[in-house]
Amino acid sequence: MDGDPRSRIYRCDGTRFQEAQTLPSRWAYDLEYFEIDGKSYLGLADHLDGWTPYEWKDGAFQSIQTVSEPGARDLTHFHIDGTDYLAYANLVGTSRIYRFADGRFVEHQALEGPGGRAFHFLPADPYPYLVRIDFITGDRTKPQAALQSTPFRWNGMAFEPVQSFSTFCGTDASSFEPGGERYLVVSNSLAPDLRFRVDSVVYRPAR
Repeated sequence: MDGDPRSRIYRCDGTRFQEAQTLPSRWAYDLEYFEIDGKSYLGLADHLDGWTPYEWKDGAFQSIQTVSEPGARDLTHFHIDGTDYLAYANLVGTSRIYRFADGRFVEHQALEGPGGRAFHFLPADPYPYLVRIDFITGDRTKPQAALQSTPFRWNGMAFEPVQSFSTFCGTDASSFEPGGERYLVVSNSLAPDLRFRVDSVVYRPAR
C-alpha cells in the first residue's frame, strides 16, 4: 500500500473497516458523496487528472464520465429547484458548475479565475448562495497568498457575484445559524509573507 496513490473505499464489518474498492487517483484532494433520485454517487477530485463522478451499481462505484482538467481541488453537491448541481473548484484554471442531466454532468456555468480551493453552499429563501474560497495563485517563485474569495447569489438561472472578502490561502468554509441568523466561517492558512499563522474569520450578515 505504501506509495500507492489510489483512493480507497472501506466497508465496516461490524468491528473494523476493511478495504472494499480502490479508485484510480494520483493526487486526490476530495471525495463527495451524494444521492440523486434515490441513487448513490461519489465524486473524486484529483489535482492531476481532473474529476470523476461514480455511480453505485452492482455492489461497487462505477465511473460514469471523466472531466480531464488539471487543478481539481473540491466538489460540492447541491440541489436547486428540482435540479442537482456539482460545483468544481479548480486551483490553476476556471472553476465550474455542472448540472446533472440524462445520467451525466453537463457544464452549466464557468466561474472565471484561478485559485479555487473549496465551495460552500448556503440554502436561503428565495435565492441560495454559493461561496468560492480561493487558496493561492502564481508559481513557486512568486506565490500569491492574499486573494479575494467570492460569495455568489443564485438569480434563478445562474450565480452572480455579490461581494468579495480577503482570504489568505483560504482552505475551507462552513456556516451555522444560531438564533436564526446565518454566519459564515472561513479558514485561512498562509499569510502574505508565506508564514503559517493566519486567523480564521467568522462573518455575519450586514445590518
